[in-house]
This record gives sequence, C-alpha cells and structure tokens, in this order.
Amino acid sequence: VLENLLPALAEAGDFARAFELAEDLHLLGGSGLSPVRLATLHARLAKVAHTAGRWSDGNRQVARAREVLASAPDEMTAATVDVTAAYLALDTPGPDRTQHAEKLARSAADTAERHGLPVVACQA
Repeated sequence: VLENLLPALAEAGDFARAFELAEDLHLLGGSGLSPVRLATLHARLAKVAHTAGRWSDGNRQVARAREVLASAPDEMTAATVDVTAAYLALDTPGPDRTQHAEKLARSAADTAERHGLPVVACQA
C-alpha cells in the first residue's frame, strides 16, 4: 500500500505526510519487508523529496536504499535507485553534479538494458 501511497501523497502536495509514513517504516525496521521492497520504498520517497525540492531528504533516502541493498544486493533495484540519485544529483548544489548524474544515469541504463527494464531505461 505504501508503495502506491507515497507517489499519491506527492502528487497531492502532502509531502510532510509522505515523509512521516516513511520515517515510521524506517523506525519499525522495514516492518518485515524484503530488502528489495524496502529499498524500492526508499527510492520512491527520494522521488517524492525530489518533487518537493527537498534535495537533502532525497539524498538521505537514496543513502538508506543503498544501505539496505548493501546487505542484499539486487542490481535491478540498484538501477532504480541510481536513476533517482541521478535526478537528485542534477538539482543538488555541488561540484561536478552533471558528471555525477551522467555516471549514475549511464549505470542505470546499462543495467536496464541487461535486465530488460524499459521504465528504468527511459528514465535514465
């Protein structure tokens, strides 16, 4: 349910509620979700943060997704995280942000091509 609720809350402009739900999930230790689902939720929340212009929150969610995937690597989920991280990199102030975003997007596109992930390929 949360996977669908987060984007809906973002579209409605209720960013605070989206972040509250995600924080509750984090405090509950993922509430029995698989590492892939938990990482995917963090990636979706990072997209919400990007939509809200909350770059630091988005980057924090990307870091959480990567932490989850470190213990249970999944290349396809990592590609989704990389796409979101690329969008955030473009908008987060800092040096070499376009080069960093390009590196992330190329990595995601390569993975998408290997695994047949058209949505990730298009976003990358």
